[in-house]
Amino acid sequence: MELVIWYNSSFHDAWWQLRKLIIGFKNVYDHKGATIAKVLIDCMAEWDIKRVFCVTVDNATANSNAMETFKKEFKQLGDDALILKGDFLHLRCATHIINLIVKQGLMEIVESVNAIRNGIYFVRSSTPRIKAFENHVESRRIQRGSLPLDVKTRWNSTYDVRPSFEVQIGI
Repeated sequence: MELVIWYNSSFHDAWWQLRKLIIGFKNVYDHKGATIAKVLIDCMAEWDIKRVFCVTVDNATANSNAMETFKKEFKQLGDDALILKGDFLHLRCATHIINLIVKQGLMEIVESVNAIRNGIYFVRSSTPRIKAFENHVESRRIQRGSLPLDVKTRWNSTYDVRPSFEVQIGI
């Protein structure tokens, strides 16, 4: 499986304005730390970046290995190449960590989430079922919301489905 890495650079310019640039999309042909580190070093060289404070990546083992390799290699540019001696070089992505925590939490209610998801699939799979659902909602004088589908790999989309069910079942 091919991996594509996106490099974003954030820095202050000469007037202390925060700037953000996408400095590269690079193909990485394996998930080994040494390969990821080499691609990162090559990207830094392309942009003539000689000082780095931190690199944000997720918690994959290959990324931890890549940051160790990158740190050793990048130090060779000089004593000030790694700001604060690279003590804060590997910044773990907070969003990834939160995503892992929430996914684990959703496992506690997976049966309920799957039941709701399957109910939505069932109703949305045919026009007669949608009409029957609408008739049921109308006869019970329930405020009808939409029947949104979530994206299983994005926990926040599962969370976003919640308000429509709260209205429909009276939570």
